[in-house]
Amino acid sequence: MHVEATVLFVPACVAVLIAVRWIAERTGLPAAALLILIDVAHASAPGPTSPSTPTSCPPR
Repeated sequence: MHVEATVLFVPACVAVLIAVRWIAERTGLPAAALLILIDVAHASAPGPTSPSTPTSCPPR
């Protein structure tokens, strides 16, 4: 992962955790349940897929 991506990824993760905690406190739902719902929504969203075999490894 490039440095720029890491610099953006870490604050984004912290922001998501803060938002989930805030929503959990306001709704009374457990934060773990909200994280699971977010994960399911993220997994079902269309987007680019990664190849099943890594291309950086040399063939045997």
